[in-house]
Amino acid sequence: MSAPVLAFELIEAFPDGRRLVRLLDEPLVGRRVVLHPDPTGDERLPHFDQVSLLPPAAAPRPIPPQSAVSESPGQRAAQLLVSLLTPSQRREWRSRGCFSVDTPYGRVELGRMSDISFWPTSGGEYRLCVVPAGSNFLPDADIWVNLLLVLSDDPKRFLAVANWRRRCGTWHRGPVPGLASR
Repeated sequence: MSAPVLAFELIEAFPDGRRLVRLLDEPLVGRRVVLHPDPTGDERLPHFDQVSLLPPAAAPRPIPPQSAVSESPGQRAAQLLVSLLTPSQRREWRSRGCFSVDTPYGRVELGRMSDISFWPTSGGEYRLCVVPAGSNFLPDADIWVNLLLVLSDDPKRFLAVANWRRRCGTWHRGPVPGLASR
């Protein structure tokens, strides 16, 4: 016996292959479902090995027309970045286009591509250059999200891969000086 086929409307496709859909057939009409891809399946065929039913909404919400939700990737990335910042970081970001992140190794200021300020706890100042792989295809805000997450989760790794220089010096490959002793 084959599995029943239900009609659905795609709400959002995620980079990891999951799909958020709204079912269109009875008895589950209006239910939102997350489809999880089968990691061993044939990529040419849409096959999902797991389904997560989301709780039904208290009142059905109409799906806005596509034009109402068509934000650019840059706009969505900027919204994600702002949502991850603390209130003081948001103020910095909105007023100066930069924001500071305190780490056990010192303060890092994100916001200038390939010219990240770093003030180590030992004193002095370095300029850092750190960019995620594939960054030439990402909106700037996605790059800042990526760097913020790595810096927040593993600042030692961030500083280990950063190219660095003193204020007006020449560039050197990472790690940033003094990192190995910590």
